Amino acid sequence: MKKYGEGFAILSIQFSGFMHVEPLWIWYILGFSTIAAITLLYIIFVRIKKPPPFYIQCLYCTYRGLCEYRLKGSLFLELLLLILFLPGIFYGLWRCMNRELVCPSCGSRDLIRMV
Repeated sequence: MKKYGEGFAILSIQFSGFMHVEPLWIWYILGFSTIAAITLLYIIFVRIKKPPPFYIQCLYCTYRGLCEYRLKGSLFLELLLLILFLPGIFYGLWRCMNRELVCPSCGSRDLIRMV
């Protein structure tokens, strides 16, 4: 049976003559801890891992040296979507899987890989 109007109970179960009321704050703590654990795993396994850099030559500014990786998309949009949780996780995974090589000097994507 549900108790209406009390605000702290979401489930009432009848056990051999007495009523057990499960408080709503337990569900909040379980939900928050689950979201925090998934977000922490996301940060550890997806955001930190980067492919190794290699030597490039930029066609725009003639820079020669190690390349840099840049994430496609917007960090602001990712943080905004993380409020909605699931779309933010998918957008963040898409951003991390679609890194692009850029010149550290000018930011151009017109690069030649040097052997």
